Amino acid sequence: MIKMKKTFTHIFLIATLLSSAAMAEISLNRFNYKNDRQKQVKYRGVGVEMPFNQAVRAMLGDSDARMESMLVSGVKLLLMGKNVPFLAHINPLIAERGIMTEVNTAITANNGNYRSYGHAARKAISIVETNLKSFYSDGDIADLFIDYNSIHYMNYPNDPRSMIFSSIHPEIAGFYSNQMAVIKEITIRAVDLNLWNYHKNGIWTKAGRASFLDKGEFIHPVQIPAKDIIGYEIRPLFTKSFIRYRPLGNIDLGFYKIKSGKRDLVAIVSGTSEKTSQSHRVIINKGGKLFYGKSNIPDSFTGGVDQPKLPTATTEKVSVLGYIALCPRKATCHAPSSIFKEKLYKRSSRKMTAALLAKIKAISVRKKIAKIFTHDTPIDSGDLVSFSKKEFKERAGRR
Repeated sequence: MIKMKKTFTHIFLIATLLSSAAMAEISLNRFNYKNDRQKQVKYRGVGVEMPFNQAVRAMLGDSDARMESMLVSGVKLLLMGKNVPFLAHINPLIAERGIMTEVNTAITANNGNYRSYGHAARKAISIVETNLKSFYSDGDIADLFIDYNSIHYMNYPNDPRSMIFSSIHPEIAGFYSNQMAVIKEITIRAVDLNLWNYHKNGIWTKAGRASFLDKGEFIHPVQIPAKDIIGYEIRPLFTKSFIRYRPLGNIDLGFYKIKSGKRDLVAIVSGTSEKTSQSHRVIINKGGKLFYGKSNIPDSFTGGVDQPKLPTATTEKVSVLGYIALCPRKATCHAPSSIFKEKLYKRSSRKMTAALLAKIKAISVRKKIAKIFTHDTPIDSGDLVSFSKKEFKERAGRR
């Protein structure tokens, strides 16, 4: 058995000394063998842990729109006095690690259950991070979460509920969902499992699994901060199968964080080029600009012992349907004129569906609401579309 610290008093003292506001985000970077791989963009096939509206909020600056590990989400719900079926997956872990003691202490200190999801999530992260530091030594962390050869290694379907998996290969992340979060760590917190095991064990992936499934695999501790979410991609639905390699599907729509001056925007990108009508599997942010990319993993890929090549950018910039920006609820909000003035991207002729427009319209961050700015006004866009005064006059004059 692994020797683990189980002194709840020790946990309580650390929790008292380190408030959630003052605590730095926990990191596994100390386990990394330094390499440019750690700086690469990472991808995760997502579901309930990062739905579309949450990803857009994250890209527009909502710090509470982070991606949570299953354990953090469970502790958050317990703090709010909610009980949902998925808690059954983590209740044994909560009991084993004494986390319920911390939950009850927090509820008592709060004079009752937490009402706000954001407040509860921040406290849940504090509890889980403190518990992780106190309950496991570095040796335990390596044994449980990193070392493929360890008999205690926790992998799917018994994956570690306090960790989040990702891959530097979108082709691999695409096995798990048709919706994908694009991640760029501002501060490196994830550990490169492949590289660690290559140095320690002489293997790139875990034996006994289809070798392509773990290529470029990283784990992030506890959460992925909202500031690290730089994109969200939607592909056609597919039936999950992990028996053989399935080529990555073409992107239908992509949403990517960009800057206009100091303003955060989300570009709505078509996976199909307006110029060539070609569909693309990958989109790359290169030097702050968005390009269609090329997957360098062959469709006949079977895994093997080597690491596959990362996707690369083509020279063609993406085609854009429009841009999402935050605007005051009751004030005039003008289009970020520099975006249209620079003519960086070709306009896509695609129209946004009513369902997509409704989802975007429902997004709000810090009392501001999301609006869409486009090159042309879609008929079904309603009050979502706004233009600069100059552009409005020019368009009015042409009618």
